Amino acid sequence: MSCLLALGRDTRGYPVGCNGDEGAWRFHRRYFARGGCCVRRASSDPRCWRCRAACHGSSSSNAWLPTSAAARIRPGQAAEPCQERDSQVISLIDTHSHLDTSAFDSDRDAVLAAALKAGVHAIVLIGYDPERWRSTSDLCQRYPFLVRAVGVHPNSASIWSPSVQQLLEREVASGTVIAIGETGLDFFREHADPALQLAAFRAQLALAKTCGLPIIIHQRAAEAEVLATLAEFAPLRGVMHCFSGDTLFANQCRGFGLHLGIGGVATYPKSIAVREAVAHVPISSLLLETDAPYLAPQSRRGKRNEPAFLIETLETVAEVRDEPQESVADATTENAEQLFGPTLAAARAAGMDSALCRW
Repeated sequence: MSCLLALGRDTRGYPVGCNGDEGAWRFHRRYFARGGCCVRRASSDPRCWRCRAACHGSSSSNAWLPTSAAARIRPGQAAEPCQERDSQVISLIDTHSHLDTSAFDSDRDAVLAAALKAGVHAIVLIGYDPERWRSTSDLCQRYPFLVRAVGVHPNSASIWSPSVQQLLEREVASGTVIAIGETGLDFFREHADPALQLAAFRAQLALAKTCGLPIIIHQRAAEAEVLATLAEFAPLRGVMHCFSGDTLFANQCRGFGLHLGIGGVATYPKSIAVREAVAHVPISSLLLETDAPYLAPQSRRGKRNEPAFLIETLETVAEVRDEPQESVADATTENAEQLFGPTLAAARAAGMDSALCRW
């Protein structure tokens, strides 16, 4: 039996290609459990994205990895032993990652393999300037469990101009993005003039409202200014990325319609106010993110962050809320899919099917 197209599930929960036939799905699971590969790319290419060859049950499940990466990943072993878990128990979404950066050029396939093994079944890539719009698009075409957002980061606001705005509008109109961002205000660094940052921020908020897309917001040392700007456009749909505020700021963000993006910062010993906010807001307001390769959780602080490390943030959120990890995983994943829509849900389904393949 050749591969089934695993880009989503029908209304009964079976992967597309099984035609709702439970027996076919059970056979398919037995088929790839013996070492066959099961997921094709989200394109007309008949080759499986994993093994890079026509897929008819090849047992060489690491053939798609570079030689160095394949040597590092043994069947049943993630990149780090502490990430070892049954990915069918939980299913997470990393709602903010920069996997297209050069930090992952040497082992990107291995990083994605570890993420799937850890139960991170979909990842939102953030294209924060025109160069990153292209690189995130390339990765999303290659891996069916990746989706992307596009925008202009406040630290890149010096490039903002009518022509860049037109390019962004054209990119959004392509229908290949699930959100706008990241955008916002960053007064901690001095990479861009505050007036340019504000102009770019307002324009992207307006575009998100016009297109009906969520907005992904970056804020650093600019809480009051960000809140004042949001008030001009509320109500909104989106997320306050890398949430690092207190309960008051959390509720102010929620009042404008925003979710809170909880990442590695919540695991740091001094982030007491962040954990208090996480404990007190409704679970329906929380999303999980890594911001990889930045802001690794406490156990790996100062090192390169990866989507697989989202597990540590999950553990922290569950602990401070005194809730089971599975419940937090289910809720935050549902929140992400409700916010970002069916494209993300389809990507997660593809990631779950990918995770069933043997590494």
